[in-house]
Order: sequence, then structure tokens, then C-alpha cells
Amino acid sequence: MKKPYRLSLIVAMTEERIIGNGEKIPWRIPEDQQLYKRITMGHPVIMGRKTYQTLPKPFIGRRNIVISRTPASIPIWEEPSGNRAAASKPRTLETASSLKEAIDKAAMRLEGQRGESFNSDEVFIVGGAQIYSLSLPLADRLYISTIHQAYEGDIIFPDFDREEWPVTETKVFEEFTLEIRDRKG
Repeated sequence: MKKPYRLSLIVAMTEERIIGNGEKIPWRIPEDQQLYKRITMGHPVIMGRKTYQTLPKPFIGRRNIVISRTPASIPIWEEPSGNRAAASKPRTLETASSLKEAIDKAAMRLEGQRGESFNSDEVFIVGGAQIYSLSLPLADRLYISTIHQAYEGDIIFPDFDREEWPVTETKVFEEFTLEIRDRKG
């Protein structure tokens, strides 16, 4: 039976597959950040606890699902009262104790079983390295922004078989190239 959603990984990385250095992304490319926002807006985003802790707040306009072995340790986000911009683009934060639970939570909402505040047929995995490694075998699509400049780092995106993931679309930008890759079959 075909699942009612597409599971996609979205990542910015160097040609050496570096995605981070310590707890930081070693580059700041506003055009890539805007593209990331445009692609993921309105969709559930799943991330690990370490990735979530690097954010100043949950992503606006997306269901944020954080995976942690101790979900109770994730502080609950509450939108400040009177924030009219946020009212039009909701921001939610949920926790899950496993990747499977996070995907199940996202899928339940997508199937209309738990409310209709987000309407999407795509679920995004947004990091970090451990969550990418766990989800890559389950994924249907990869959105990969390859940064043109070299950076040092110690966090690496998992290697994958490019034959299994042919490029279906390419967009070249000044500082990076976006490749969309769909799994064969």
C-alpha cells in the first residue's frame, strides 16, 4: 500500500558532505535559507534534539517534531501572546522518542486524524546527522544544496548510492547548487 505522504530529507552540505562544525553550520547563505523556508513551509519537519537546541525557536509555519530519547527534557514552546504574524502561520512543537514515532505523528496529521492546521503530503527530515542516517533508508526524495565553497567541519551527511538516487531537477545559484533526487523504483 502506498503511503499518503513523501518522506524527504533536506540538507545543505559541502562537496565533502560536511553539514556542521561543532554545534554550528559553518556558513550563512541567506539565499539557501530562503529556499529552505520556501520548500518546507506548511510541512511537518522532523529533527533530532541536538539540531533543535541550535535553533532560537521552532520554525514558523511548520509542525516541528523533535526526536529525543527523553522527550520530557525538550522545553515546550509557547508563542508569545499578541504575535499576529505567528497567528497566520502557526508554529507547533511536538516531541517523539523515536524516528518511527515522529513519522507516525506527522502521518497521522497528514491523514486528517488530528486536526487540519497543516495540510501537506510531504514530511521533511531536517537533521542532524544521526537522524539523516536513520531516515535515509526510508526516504523518497532528497533536497541537497551543495555549497560551492569548502568549509571545515566534523558533522557529515551520510554517504548514499547516487545510482539509487538519480537527479530529477537541478537549480544553480551563486553560492550553491540545489539537486532534487528521487529514489529509483
